[in-house]
Amino acid sequence: MTTDYRYKQMIDSIEDYAIILLDPTGHIQSWNKGAGQIKGWTADEILGRHFRTFYTEEDRQRQLPETYLTEATDLGHVQHEGWRVRRDGSLFWGHVTITALRDESGRISGFCKVTYDRTDRLRREEIDRRMHQLEARNKEMEQFAYVASHDLSEPLNTVGSFASLLASDYAAVLDSTGRAYLTQIQTSVGRMKELITALLHYARIGTYRSLERVDLVALLRSVMTDMHQTIVSSGARISYHDLPTLYAYPIELRVLLQNLLSNAIKFHAPGTVPRIHISAARQHYVWTFCVADNGIGIAAADYDKVFIMFKRLHDQDTYAGSGIGLAYARKIVEMHNGSIWIEPNEPCGIKVCFTIKT
Repeated sequence: MTTDYRYKQMIDSIEDYAIILLDPTGHIQSWNKGAGQIKGWTADEILGRHFRTFYTEEDRQRQLPETYLTEATDLGHVQHEGWRVRRDGSLFWGHVTITALRDESGRISGFCKVTYDRTDRLRREEIDRRMHQLEARNKEMEQFAYVASHDLSEPLNTVGSFASLLASDYAAVLDSTGRAYLTQIQTSVGRMKELITALLHYARIGTYRSLERVDLVALLRSVMTDMHQTIVSSGARISYHDLPTLYAYPIELRVLLQNLLSNAIKFHAPGTVPRIHISAARQHYVWTFCVADNGIGIAAADYDKVFIMFKRLHDQDTYAGSGIGLAYARKIVEMHNGSIWIEPNEPCGIKVCFTIKT
């Protein structure tokens, strides 16, 4: 067995790197195992084709592949990074080194092109950068929430205490109107305490985060177990399909799913059974999730308003709550470098859709 043959066997067996040989014009002459795994083509499909096949249409129009060969010829080798195209049309972030090969007379005999798929690392770096940007905002929000809660809680507790004293010691001397006023005061105090608690919870989202591999099916089933009583009492029917396993913040993702399910159950028309379907679809490295319901729906003009903290579209007596659930959802989705929006769900209800980059 010759040294050249053993060397070829070694290169062909490497899985983590795409190592290919190009002729002087950039046409593919060899194809190792790593090239097949990273790029998706088989050797029979790709040999003889120009390596510009791996570049986006925009890069081909800018003649980047040809530019890289020229630079490698002049400099000996060139390195670059960018989005590259797989056989199925999906993109990956490739770190590429192109080295010029010369014969004994010094003429270019071809090129060696080595590609490493850095997509997962890039995505995590993206999320980490976003998290660092959010850290300052989270700390600021948390400090504000603690100060606000303390400053608001003290006078609120005083009002609550005196209202309780009035109710216990002077109820007999108050007429029906006075007792109604007192009940309203106590109700408002309780409501204000709920809002302060909601504000604190909102500020703490992401404080103790840990990026982990999350099985969405298992997480959703766990959330549904926690919400068992609510689901049973409402008669809600919840279905799902194509939910993936992905890297995310499990605690925050649990809160997100729970809030969206709670809203979908809460805002159903009287006399109807809540029906909720959760779906997921992947495009490149972005997952899009939709939580569709058959509820009372939301006017298109209010689609953006519902993500504002404490913004309510219904009075407290009709649909109780703090008005912060979708603000929670937006903050959690932004932690995952995604976006969230609302679409109509025909013939009735809405779809809350959000993206998570992996």
